[in-house]
Formats: sequence, C-alpha cells, structure tokens
Amino acid sequence: MTVIAHSKKGKKQLNNPGPDSIIETGDTLVISGERKDIRNLIKELLTDERSD
Repeated sequence: MTVIAHSKKGKKQLNNPGPDSIIETGDTLVISGERKDIRNLIKELLTDERSD
C-alpha cells in the first residue's frame, strides 16, 4: 500500500509523504493498494474488529 497524499486539518496537503510524516486523528490520507490490503488497514486502524 502507498500513501499518495496526507493532509492535516487547516494545513496544506503533503503529496508523497515520507516515513517521518506523523499521522494523527483527524488527518486525511489518500492511499493506493490492493483491495485486501485496504480492507485490512480499515479493520486494523479504523474499527474495533481486530484479529489477534
């Protein structure tokens, strides 16, 4: 999966952010990748349905 862009509320969008970019609650990400990988990202980071 690739993060294409990252924007913080009220700030300019950062295209092609590097590994030092910090993602915080409320940030917007534009991502690209395999459908299954995106589903896993949503499951792991955005819901309480985590597989252990």
